[in-house]
Amino acid sequence: MLRGKVAIVTGSTSGIGVGMAKAFAAEGADVVLNGFGEAPVLEQLRKDIAKEHGVKVTLSGDDQRGRIHTAEGEGARLIDRGCGGSCPRRF
Repeated sequence: MLRGKVAIVTGSTSGIGVGMAKAFAAEGADVVLNGFGEAPVLEQLRKDIAKEHGVKVTLSGDDQRGRIHTAEGEGARLIDRGCGGSCPRRF
């Protein structure tokens, strides 16, 4: 249903955000994970979601916020602020 779309899910490396990222992937969207955590754990999460759902999953950390803005400007249509209204920083 969402093939060809990209879901950018902030706060997607834990809690509800992970669930939302997996839900988008289950519907066929490629996913950009964004959040905090240990690199090996995040990489395993990325691999697991990609393998389970057969979609492209990438990681975007603090050093890549500009890429999120670029993706938003270039037509990424599924953008979810998984961090809710309490994001510690502006994206």
